[in-house]
Amino acid sequence: MDGDVHCFAFFSGNLLVIGSLVYIMSGSAFFVSLSMLLLVLSPLFADEARQEQRVALVVEPSARKKLGLRALDDHWIRLGGDYAGCEGAQWQKAGEGVELIYAAHHDFLLFRWSEAHGLSVWKEGTAELSTLRPSGGGYYAVEQGTRRLLALSDDLSGVDVLAESFEGKRLNRPNDLRVRPGAKTVWFTDPNFLFKQRPEEKQQLAGQYVFCYDPDEVSGKNLRAVIRDLKLPNGIAFNEDGSRLFIGDSKTRTLWMYPLDDVGEIQGEASALVVFERGLDGISLAPDGRLWVALSDGVAILSQAGERVGFLPFAERCTSMDFMQDDGDNYWVAVTTSKAAHVARFKFLKLSKNKNQ
Repeated sequence: MDGDVHCFAFFSGNLLVIGSLVYIMSGSAFFVSLSMLLLVLSPLFADEARQEQRVALVVEPSARKKLGLRALDDHWIRLGGDYAGCEGAQWQKAGEGVELIYAAHHDFLLFRWSEAHGLSVWKEGTAELSTLRPSGGGYYAVEQGTRRLLALSDDLSGVDVLAESFEGKRLNRPNDLRVRPGAKTVWFTDPNFLFKQRPEEKQQLAGQYVFCYDPDEVSGKNLRAVIRDLKLPNGIAFNEDGSRLFIGDSKTRTLWMYPLDDVGEIQGEASALVVFERGLDGISLAPDGRLWVALSDGVAILSQAGERVGFLPFAERCTSMDFMQDDGDNYWVAVTTSKAAHVARFKFLKLSKNKNQ
């Protein structure tokens, strides 16, 4: 028998496929024999995931004094890379140190990183889990694939579905979430991302809402739509005592502030703090009380009144930020972008005492 052998190697999703195609001709019959070796992600992608690179860290010189912010190194540590999407930066205590959790949600991966142990894949095959927040013994999470709000055990093995519909209709695409300080309520944004790219999935809700889930509500109506008039709610954050809620509307490029009373009800009119030239994504409250807002070309640093204080440029679209104190007076800062995560240590010269700072 005569035949041609063609060797190949290619990436398919998260698999490296290596094999050979053998074409065998016999009369009018055509047979294809495929032998291949599948090297699954676990050892291979994990090695790639642990790659760390240095990326220049730039703070505008004119803003350094006004920021009261000093970078302890001249570079970000870039973790992994070339993801199809990256979100949900979240620091947590781990032993005697700290570790970062973040999601490459469209790659169905959840990562952990610490200075001592480097980067590792914590969970594979997620349902596009985009954000994970500590719940006091476990985590709250949102999944874009299943369109659900979840409660997870500390090792992620236990799963309770907290919300997947509202008024009999499926949620859109839960995206970002926060637990209100001083309370147990879970607030999350629900934009209508990806329906055009996934026509087999249908939007059922009439709008795009900001929801509040109360685990202690005894009436059975645990889920409330607290904000209904935004075009594309995305990033979400609270101030220190939970009296102010900040929401980014990516459609109108507007950062909104909503005053809240002691029980978490919106009181008075919302304030449009800033309208950006380009779209905004995640929002986070820094240790000095200022707001960090993810933009398409970097991170804007604002006062809680909306005054622009500084800017950290990035070569990629930024998506989320988080902060945690190390074992001294310094803070680890994480910034995720559309393709990777970045970490660095900073010193905040004035920690927050004034919520209007």
